Amino acid sequence: MASKKGVWLTIVILVAITITSFFVWLTPQSYDATFVVSDFKSHLDGVEEIHRVLADGIEKEFQKMLNGDITPDQYIEVAEISSSQINSQIIQLVESKASQEWQESYLNYLEALRATNS
Repeated sequence: MASKKGVWLTIVILVAITITSFFVWLTPQSYDATFVVSDFKSHLDGVEEIHRVLADGIEKEFQKMLNGDITPDQYIEVAEISSSQINSQIIQLVESKASQEWQESYLNYLEALRATNS
């Protein structure tokens, strides 16, 4: 029973993050708010950590589906939420306007995120 609770807790957390992301996305853009990234290494490290957590979560849920612990529909729901979160990370990297020194690293990681999402 604990594994089902864990699955649902994970799904609820991912749904909450996704809903919050959509609210931020749908907020009127008349404020001209921008995110200023001054420490590109820390920003990229944070994105990498989120990417790793999402990829690990997808893999664990896939194994649960293969073991029959969750249904394919539940797995699809988790995968769609994870895909949305990866898209949010891609948007963050694009909008961060990395300095010339960090451009190559950011572009490489953008490709890694896109590959995960395909």
